[in-house]
Amino acid sequence: KYTIHGEHIDQFKAEVRKDIDFLEDWLKTVSSAIPRFNKSLREHARSEIVNRRQLLKVRDEATKRLKSGIRIRKRNDGTEKVIIPVERKPIERGDR
Repeated sequence: KYTIHGEHIDQFKAEVRKDIDFLEDWLKTVSSAIPRFNKSLREHARSEIVNRRQLLKVRDEATKRLKSGIRIRKRNDGTEKVIIPVERKPIERGDR
């Protein structure tokens, strides 16, 4: 970002000082917000974990119900190995 020429060293120092001042002001603002953010982050993460566990429990229960009522078996008639080739047909436009 910086270009240094010997005759403009004072201008360079002023640009660096301006950037340092900006960063110091930004750090003051951010440092006061960090504790609040960290506290809310912990609660948010806890809430998301509880929601995820609840969703997984519901899905597990649904899976168990499906497994208990439906008998699933592999096909053995050979159709699972049949591959039907698909040829794409070009779409014809009516305005040509």
